[in-house]
Amino acid sequence: MTPTSFLRQAVGVAATLVIGAWGCGGDVTVPTFAEGVTDGELSKPASDVSGEGVSFADEQAAEASDEMVFPEVGDVSDVYADADVEPGACSGFVKPAGCKCKGNGDCMSGWCVLHLGELVCTEECVQECPDGYDCEAVGAGPDTVFICTSLYPALCLPCSTDKDCGADGIGGASSCVVYPSGKGSFCGKACAADGDCPGGFKCEEAVLTGGQKMKQCLISKDECPCTSYAFENGSSTSCTWGNEFGECEGTRVCGEGGLTECSAAEPKEEVCDGEDNDCDSGIDENVTCDDGNQCTKDSCKGEEGCMNKSLGIEDQASCYVGKCLEDPHCEAGECVGTSVDSDDDNPCTDDWCDPQEGVKHKFNSAACDDGDACTSQDWCEQGTCVGIATGCDDGDPCTTDACDQDSGECVSTMLEECESPVLLRGGFRAAYWTSVSNDGKSAFSIGAQAVGGGMAGDSAGVHFHVGLVPYLNK
Repeated sequence: MTPTSFLRQAVGVAATLVIGAWGCGGDVTVPTFAEGVTDGELSKPASDVSGEGVSFADEQAAEASDEMVFPEVGDVSDVYADADVEPGACSGFVKPAGCKCKGNGDCMSGWCVLHLGELVCTEECVQECPDGYDCEAVGAGPDTVFICTSLYPALCLPCSTDKDCGADGIGGASSCVVYPSGKGSFCGKACAADGDCPGGFKCEEAVLTGGQKMKQCLISKDECPCTSYAFENGSSTSCTWGNEFGECEGTRVCGEGGLTECSAAEPKEEVCDGEDNDCDSGIDENVTCDDGNQCTKDSCKGEEGCMNKSLGIEDQASCYVGKCLEDPHCEAGECVGTSVDSDDDNPCTDDWCDPQEGVKHKFNSAACDDGDACTSQDWCEQGTCVGIATGCDDGDPCTTDACDQDSGECVSTMLEECESPVLLRGGFRAAYWTSVSNDGKSAFSIGAQAVGGGMAGDSAGVHFHVGLVPYLNK
């Protein structure tokens, strides 16, 4: 049943059950409110009347005692401040204006109307009605009657579209408003200023569920509470759950404890599973099943998930894993080929292959063998094997000294000029010599051996020391 359908149901017993002309002006007898509910209490929100928020259990208890309890909607205006209901009046089979109702048959006036999302009995009128109501005609022809109808019938009821609020078009009596808190959409009421809204509501710029923007009466809370009418009719509102991956839509339904949590799924990164993970109306779009292997064929199979088929020689699939593999190709799902040989046969370099740069060499300082028998303690220096040369100088000027490359032994060879001895005065024979200076005269430094084994000494009146003789001309 839509919120406005109650306005179209006239019950013939209305006039016979009226105790007084409620809220219509003139000298009339006005019924009092039910026992325990005073004028001051009716001007307060339900939380002030009961001391705490009205739960479904509270509402059931109120029905059992036939006492009217206003829905918890903040500081709701006192729409019945000028009327009283006699003690116990709401406990009867039919109830006067101001009592909760479920249908026209529950009311003395025969009129049960929706006000602030809850059903209450109203009354016929001539011109005047309590605050929050307007005297309007219902019916047609001779059956036309005037009753007090609410200015805010569906205000704060959960909704998904304007039709849930009884609106016939955009900007109608009530529009479905998306609350900024993101907790759902609730019926609003077109307004120009705060004075156009009941207590506890403010006139603010709002976004309707259709995307339009206009001023609406919004409750001064994150969300509207559930009334017994909303619970019994299963009123619900759309809601969303958003994060960096997207925004998912869900529903909140009026239950015994109020609105349920949003049923929206948590948006997640889209994966291959046959589901719309990020709630953008696309399934498995832009997902990748790439396993990082060049030698597999990757595809998404929906609910089955990702499939990675191995490629073999028969697929003639090429691959590339860097510069260290020659003739790379796929075999049984792996990239294989011939490894590049990086060895340069030089013990004085470290050799390797870098997949990005290829073969690399680096000088080292390792011990090595230069293959030369005439060196020792060989080591690497700047990519070359070097060593310490073997010393073979025997101190004899008449020999040339060298190291044998094969054996590593030192070999001394007599100089040719030292092989023919020269006979010197005094019976000496020169075995070897070198040119020196003796008292400004040419002379030789010699190693001398006396002919017949004699010793070196003075000869021919020329004084010379052993190893020093005058130069002899031919």
